[in-house]
Amino acid sequence: RGVLYVARVPPRMGPGIIKSLLSPYGDVTRVYLVAEDKSARKRRQRMGGSGRGVRYTEGWVEFAERKVAKRVAAGLNKAPITNK
Repeated sequence: RGVLYVARVPPRMGPGIIKSLLSPYGDVTRVYLVAEDKSARKRRQRMGGSGRGVRYTEGWVEFAERKVAKRVAAGLNKAPITNK
């Protein structure tokens, strides 16, 4: 198994969207995203940010094969992730 680290997760992007974006590259077995903490959420809302949904700060994507994860990491390194 190979694990890919996602340093920043864009707003309104959850585990399902991440999995659907990375599935064409290989078999994704798991997606784990870290939700922002409550103090950061309150600070964002107080500064006028959106209060809808859960935001994630970082995450890990597990592929069935290690060589696939390495290839995806090399190909998508420092590339912006978007679902538009």
